[in-house]
Amino acid sequence: MLDFARHADRAIYVLIAVMAVTVALEGVEDRPGKAIAYAIGTALALTLAELFADRVGISIRSRRPATEDEIRHEYREALTGLVVVALPISMLLLAALGVVAIDTAYVLAQWVGFVILAIYSYVASRAGGGSRLQALVGAAALTAIGGALIGFNALIK
Repeated sequence: MLDFARHADRAIYVLIAVMAVTVALEGVEDRPGKAIAYAIGTALALTLAELFADRVGISIRSRRPATEDEIRHEYREALTGLVVVALPISMLLLAALGVVAIDTAYVLAQWVGFVILAIYSYVASRAGGGSRLQALVGAAALTAIGGALIGFNALIK
């Protein structure tokens, strides 16, 4: 079973990148299938790059190849990030299936990503020993990244 809280850092990293792609594509790419391909391609490219970088980092720091346990750990983290970004990408799938308009799908994808960032930020603060109020304030501050992307998008459209 994936431990989404344990691998939040990887999930947030990939999620923010996918949110940036959906912001960049909105209003430019009107074909849902192509938008899905861009978003999935971005998620896969970042995940593979991070896996490669982690493997190289382990070898450099420890002066040995990664162990099987380290490799499995890295794969679990990578899979967590890909599972989490499936939620916003699924909004684009709704457009491809004709359930919602492509413009609506972009907005939904961005807001789903925003909500996931808020939840992860809150959980991280609580896991770090923060009170509920501290967690809410921390989540609001950290989630500002997603909000800034959405706000920037609204300003330029």
